Amino acid sequence: MCRHSATLSWHGSLIGWLVGIHMGRLAVDEMLDCMLLHGPFGDDIAPRIAVTTDALAHQIAPLSFGVACERAQSMDVVQRTHTDGGAGRGRFIPAEFERVFPIDGGTSVGPFGESVFSNVHWRLFWRRVDTEQWFEEYYGGIERASEIEGHAWSHEYDSLLAKMDEINPPGFLIGVLAASPRVVLFERAWRARVEGMRLVLAIESCRLGHDGAPPPSLADLGDTVAPEQLIDPISGGPWIYRPTPAELDEDGEPIAAGGIVWPYELRSAPLPGFEGRGGSGRWRDPRAGILITRPIPPPTFDDP
Repeated sequence: MCRHSATLSWHGSLIGWLVGIHMGRLAVDEMLDCMLLHGPFGDDIAPRIAVTTDALAHQIAPLSFGVACERAQSMDVVQRTHTDGGAGRGRFIPAEFERVFPIDGGTSVGPFGESVFSNVHWRLFWRRVDTEQWFEEYYGGIERASEIEGHAWSHEYDSLLAKMDEINPPGFLIGVLAASPRVVLFERAWRARVEGMRLVLAIESCRLGHDGAPPPSLADLGDTVAPEQLIDPISGGPWIYRPTPAELDEDGEPIAAGGIVWPYELRSAPLPGFEGRGGSGRWRDPRAGILITRPIPPPTFDDP
């Protein structure tokens, strides 16, 4: 799974990158569950998990690679649909008039009988030079958000959402644009899970030498971890660590009885204003914090 995740992330498309990091997340989750059920591991298994984790961190493509592939594809579509040579020649309707057309799934028509989701409609309102500039600013914002350290990346993400609001109705551009601003959240969550996994390995090693007892604080790990490992990639501050089992799950709900829990709690800190707003199910906003030491829930089927 780890090898496939890295291969897919270098596929040459943003969707390949997304599939790659999601497969990588499954691998991390499986290793964590294995450590919870059978750990702490000694020198025979723990180094292998560490090597696998490092491989995931270094072999999966950076988001900038997926964005570069997506940018090239978008610009190719613009070149094929905007046939004015890039000089902005031609007659175009001012963009502010585009907003008079409702968004209704593409069934409404524009002033020339075209669908609001067609490239004809798009070219009526946006010159090629404006379109290319929009793409450059948008993709550049994604790259900046992925490179920023600390919680300021969240502000860049908000700027991307505002950039999307410039398109109303979404029209042709949305059909071209596969890079949703959410890729920034996926990348940051992936980074937090990998770094959290590394920290769990250090904690488990410490437990092995102290009869299974977790360290009182992360500072007690000493020089077994680098200073940057103690920084949460999401909040830019210290990780939330408690040497006692977690009482709440990732959604802020009490952990169900009968589940298997870690003897300590490690999670990324939520950003201001996002406490308890992570959502549940397949999609979760990492700005609300990510619980690294997730419990294994109890069986959901009825007892015979």
